[in-house]
Amino acid sequence: MQDLIAEGLAKLASLFKVYHSGEVTYVRPGTPDLTCTLRVSAGQELLKSTDRQGGIKMQRVDRSYWFTAEDLVLNGSVVTPQAGDQIQEVRGSETRVFEVMAYGDEGPWRYDSSGAMIRVHTKDVGTL
Repeated sequence: MQDLIAEGLAKLASLFKVYHSGEVTYVRPGTPDLTCTLRVSAGQELLKSTDRQGGIKMQRVDRSYWFTAEDLVLNGSVVTPQAGDQIQEVRGSETRVFEVMAYGDEGPWRYDSSGAMIRVHTKDVGTL
C-alpha cells in the first residue's frame, strides 16, 4: 500500500508543475552566484508561532513558495534551501527579490509530508 501512496504523491508533484505554478529564479548568493529556474506556487499566508512567554501570535509571511524538491539544482547537485538564499520573481516590469528566512518557531523551509515538495518562507527585500 505504501508504494501506491508514494506513487500517487509523485504524480501529484509532477502535475503541480504543469497546472499550478509560475517561474522564478532561485539564487544562492556567493562568488559566483548559483542560480536555477524553478516552477513554483506562491502565496501569502499567516504563520502561527509562540513567543517566549508561551503566547501565540499570528504573523504575516511576505511570500511563501512551494516547489518540487528534486528541481532545486545548484551547480549540478540537488540541494535544500538555506537562509539567505533569494527568489527573484518578475512582476510586470520589475523583478522583486525575496530572501529565504525563518519565521517564528519555523525554520526557513520544510518538506511536505511526502518529502516531494518544499515550502520556503521569504521576506520581500526589494527589487533588482
